[in-house]
Amino acid sequence: MFGQSDSVIYLKELRVEALAEKNFLPGSGMHILERGLHEIYQNKHVGDVLQLQAPVYFRNYGSNMISGIIVRSTGPQHTTVNWKGLSLNHFALGQSDFSLLPTILFDSIFLHAGGSSARYGSGAIGGSLQLTNQPSPFNSIKLNVEQGSFGKSAQGIKLNFAKRNFRTLIQLYRQEAENDFPILKTNERQQQANYRFSGFQFNPEYVLNKAITFGLATWYHYADRNVQPAIGIVNSNNNQQDVLTRSLLYVKVDKENFSFRQNFGRTTDLINYNGSKSTVTRNTWQSEFQYRFNSFIKLDIGTEWQQAKVSGSGYPNGLVDEWRADVFASAQFQKRQTEVLLNIRKPFIENLETPFILQTSVEQTLLSNNKVIVKGIAATSFNYRAPTLNDRYWINSGNINLNPEYSKNAEAGLSFLHQTLSIKSSFFYNLIDNWIQWKPVDQSGLFKPQNVQQVRISGIETKFHFHTTVNNCRIDALLNYQWAKNIVTKTSIVNESVKGKTLIYTPEHIASGYLRVSYKKFHSQLALQSASQRFTEELNNSVYALPMYGLMDFTIGRQLQYEQHKVSINLSAFNITNQSYQLYAGFAQPGRNYALQIQYQLK
Repeated sequence: MFGQSDSVIYLKELRVEALAEKNFLPGSGMHILERGLHEIYQNKHVGDVLQLQAPVYFRNYGSNMISGIIVRSTGPQHTTVNWKGLSLNHFALGQSDFSLLPTILFDSIFLHAGGSSARYGSGAIGGSLQLTNQPSPFNSIKLNVEQGSFGKSAQGIKLNFAKRNFRTLIQLYRQEAENDFPILKTNERQQQANYRFSGFQFNPEYVLNKAITFGLATWYHYADRNVQPAIGIVNSNNNQQDVLTRSLLYVKVDKENFSFRQNFGRTTDLINYNGSKSTVTRNTWQSEFQYRFNSFIKLDIGTEWQQAKVSGSGYPNGLVDEWRADVFASAQFQKRQTEVLLNIRKPFIENLETPFILQTSVEQTLLSNNKVIVKGIAATSFNYRAPTLNDRYWINSGNINLNPEYSKNAEAGLSFLHQTLSIKSSFFYNLIDNWIQWKPVDQSGLFKPQNVQQVRISGIETKFHFHTTVNNCRIDALLNYQWAKNIVTKTSIVNESVKGKTLIYTPEHIASGYLRVSYKKFHSQLALQSASQRFTEELNNSVYALPMYGLMDFTIGRQLQYEQHKVSINLSAFNITNQSYQLYAGFAQPGRNYALQIQYQLK
C-alpha cells in the first residue's frame, strides 16, 4: 500500500484464505491469473487462459484435444498440477491434460515457474500450478451462458449457500461443440473432432468456530471426444472418453500462531480409448503443520502418503500398484529487509532409490520508500521426477531399473514496484540429468523408456504490468516475455546425433499480454500471444519445423447492475487475423471465431 487514510470504515466480517503455499514460494516466477482474463475466458480450459497471463507454451493435439504445458523449456511431465493440495498429475502418464480443466471451476489459478516448486515433490522441475476454489460465507448465484462458432455451446451455474456455521459451494457445467472449423491450410472442414463434456463440484463446509473447519470436496468430470485427426487424414473414427472423480475430506485449523491441515483424498482417472480402458485409482493422505514462532520465523512440516493402482491390458496381469511417501519441512526467516527460505523434502518410492530434495532462496529489499520498492532474489534447488507407472511397468516395454530424473536449478532476479508500474525480471538455469525418453530398441518398432540424456536450460523471463486511471477511464497493460534455450548436452552413444540439439516443441521465444480499457460500465480488451519456431524432430531440421505464430483476441463488453443483480455481456473475436498455425505438427487449429457470453450474478 502506498497511502493511508484517517477515515475508519466498519465492514462485515469477511474471512479471506490466501494460498498458504505462497508463504514458502518466494521468487519472480509467480503468475496469478488476472480476474478480467478469468471472466472473459472462463468457458475455455485453464491452458487457453494461462498462456495469456504467463510465458508458457502448450502442446495441443488439436482444438480442445489433449493439451500439455511447457514451463521454462521443460516437458509437460515437469509441471505438477494441484487442486486444493491434491495432485492431478496422471500417475501412469506423469502429466495433466489441461483440456480437462475448465477455467470456470476455479476461483484462483496460480502458477509458480522455477525450482522453488521442489516443495511439491516429484515432477516439479519446471514449476507448479495451484488451482483453488472454496465456499463463500455469503449467498450468491452466478449463471453463465455462451454461444460460439463451430457449434460451441456452454452453460454453467455456481451456487453459494451459507447459514450459520454451514456453507456450501455447488457448481455444474457442460459444453459441447461440433468443432468443424475450416482448415486454413486446405480449405476443408475439420472432421471427427466434435466433443462434449460435463461435470459438477460439491463442496460443503462446517465451521466449528473461527479456527476449525471441516469440509468435503468432490469433483466429477466426464468428457467424450472424437480424437481430432491430423490434416489430410479422412475416415478417422478414434474416440476417447475420460471419466474423472476427485474426492477430498479435510480438516483445517487456523490459529493466530499456527495452522494445521489434514487431507484424505481419492482420485480415479479412467480413459477409454476406442473401447480399451485403463484406470488409475489413487489414495492420498496429507498432513501439514505451520507454526509462527514470532514475526521473524515460520516453520512448515508435513508428510504425504500415496498408494496408486493402475488396471488395464497394458500391465502385467492387468494390474499394478505402487506406494509413495514424502516427508518435508520448510523454514522462513524474515527480518527487516531480508527474507531467507529453506525447503527440504525426502521422498520414498517402492523399489526405487530417490534423492534428497533441497531448495533455498534469499529475497532482499534493496530500496523502499513511499513511491518505489525494489527487491532482489537468488534461489537454488535440487528437484527430481520419478518414472511413471507406464515407464516402469508397461508390458514388454517397462523398465523397472530406470533412475529418477534429477535437476539442479538456479535463479536470480529483480523486481520493481511503483504506484502504476511493476517490472519483474529473472535469469534461470536448469540442468536435468537422466532425462527419460521412450526410444526404439530394435527394427521391430518396439519402444522402451530409457535414461538417455542430460539437458541444459537457461533463459530470461520478464513481466511488465502497468495500470492507471484517467478521467474515469481505467487502463491496464500486461506484457510477458521469455527467452529460453535448451540444449542436449549428454546422450547415449546410440543417440549421439542429437547432442547439441534443441528439444522438440520448445520455443526459444514466448510473448503474451493484453491491453484492457474500462470506461464506466464498458470495457474492451486486446489479448496477444506469440511463440517462435519449434522443431518437431530431434535432429532439428528446419524444413519440418513449425513456424512462428502470433495471435490476437479482441473483446468488448458491458456491465448492467441494479441493486444486487449484475449482468455482464461480452462479445469476443478470437484469432482475429485468421492466422493458420499449429501447436503440434499436423494438427490444425481454428482460424477466426466468435463467442457471445452472458453472465448473471445475484449476491
